Amino acid sequence: MMKYILKDALKNEYIFFNPKSVTLIREKNVPADSLDVLFLSGINGIEYAEIAVFDGSKCVFRGIVDEQIETISESGIILEINARSLAALLLDNEAMPQSCCLPDMQLFMERNFSRLGFKEYIGNDKPKSGSMSIAKGESEWSVLEKYCRKFLGTYPRVNEDGVIDISENKGETTVLTNEGEHKIISLSRVRKRCELISEYRVRTLRGNGYEMIINNENAERLGVDSVRYLNAVDNGGVGIASCYQNIKESNELYDTLNLTVSGRVLVNIGDWIVLPDYKLGNLRVNKLRYEADGDNELTILNLLCN
Repeated sequence: MMKYILKDALKNEYIFFNPKSVTLIREKNVPADSLDVLFLSGINGIEYAEIAVFDGSKCVFRGIVDEQIETISESGIILEINARSLAALLLDNEAMPQSCCLPDMQLFMERNFSRLGFKEYIGNDKPKSGSMSIAKGESEWSVLEKYCRKFLGTYPRVNEDGVIDISENKGETTVLTNEGEHKIISLSRVRKRCELISEYRVRTLRGNGYEMIINNENAERLGVDSVRYLNAVDNGGVGIASCYQNIKESNELYDTLNLTVSGRVLVNIGDWIVLPDYKLGNLRVNKLRYEADGDNELTILNLLCN
């Protein structure tokens, strides 16, 4: 049974069980997970600010309340909570414009993230050279993502304990079989040619054109023509490495599986799914959608094949 702990602005706790319905969504490249949950409740005048969800002793969601709706209907008083995970704090706050020479994660923790309540990070911060600029209007999440992608080659996330993870996520493995607890309801393979990037044309010197070309052999093989441009001179420090990363991600998103299973499978983005009943190899979690309505639970996973 899942336990839902709501807190008001003074950190007073209110515990709920057995929601009328719940939807939890996690997705790669979407920084904040989302949670929508409905409870049968009474009107008590409390305005909630935070929510945490526990599956047994494990916290599976912790975040801020974006919207609270109380509705009187024939079935009673319904409390609806719409929330986002703690990464929302980085998305909602604007970063101070600045230029950083030889930036490091500890510097950003002190200047940018600690004021929002983030005290720790995990992952190795590699030695580096170069600089990074932050333009007016960029969010604190943009700062974190730009730093990780440019200097570390990783994609950051914020875990349920409020710790910033900048490591390369190797992921845990979950095996799902038709004989197990979670029955496979449907499985479909999707190939999206629209996701593919065929080439990048890059400007590397001020005064020159976009003369450097980076090709995607997979897109060329499939006859896809979809060109992108990158100004590596005047774009605030986003380097050529991002082109290779974006091409790699486009190849991953081109070939995916949609898997629907019964029950609660709350894996993390980047984890691995193995389906022994289908010879598909190891599949990586790109998106998760968990839905519950009373005693009925369903998990929908989008899995990367490449």
